[in-house]
Amino acid sequence: MKNSKSIAAVLFAFILFASCSNDDEVTSYEKTDFVGTWELSNSTSADYEACSTNPPILEVGDAAIVFPVIGNGGCDSGDFELTYEFNGKAFNVSFFGQSVSYTIISASETEFTWEDNFEGAQETWVRVN
Repeated sequence: MKNSKSIAAVLFAFILFASCSNDDEVTSYEKTDFVGTWELSNSTSADYEACSTNPPILEVGDAAIVFPVIGNGGCDSGDFELTYEFNGKAFNVSFFGQSVSYTIISASETEFTWEDNFEGAQETWVRVN
């Protein structure tokens, strides 16, 4: 009887330990994973329209991001550059006194999805080079 109580106690402790693992841990990325040129392939923004003739291009450099200005029809109509800080999980930029974080949702060598904390829109970018 004493032996079965010991086994039950060990089993309970194991189940308790396993159930307390941190499933909410966010993957951390290297800034160099994102340096390059990216084309917008999808967005959850209500204003999003796909553009096949001149799609929006994002250029991530070592210290700055060149963001596209998206015009009518979802096409690229210019750009603007902002410096950023990268913490392994998000790009943080500031413009006109407003701080915006672009949190990485998922990433691979060929595409990534981020969500901004300003509109809450998710954008998927595909690597051009």
